[in-house]
Amino acid sequence: MYVQVQARWEEAVSQAEASLSELHESRRQTDAVRIELYQTRQALEASVGRAERCAQEAASARRRAARLERRAEAAERETELAQRRRDWALTERDRVVSERESVR
Repeated sequence: MYVQVQARWEEAVSQAEASLSELHESRRQTDAVRIELYQTRQALEASVGRAERCAQEAASARRRAARLERRAEAAERETELAQRRRDWALTERDRVVSERESVR
C-alpha cells in the first residue's frame, strides 16, 4: 500500500511539475504577445502621429498656396493697371509732342 501511495504521489508531483512547466511556458508566451502588442501599439501611435502631422502640413501647404495665389492675382491686377497707366502716359506724351510740333 505504501508503494502505491508513493507511486501516486510521484505521479501527482510529476503531473504538477508538467503543469507548472506548461504554466511558465504559457506565461512566457503571454509576455511575448503583450510585448509585441505594446510595440505594435507604439508603432501605430507613431504612424497616426506622422499621419496627423502630414495632414497638418498638407493643410498648411494648401493655405499657403491659396495665399500665394491671391498675391499672384493681386500682382497681376497691379501689372495690368501699371500697363494701362503706361499706355495712357505714352499716349499723352505723343499727344503733347504732336501738339508742340504743330505749334512750331
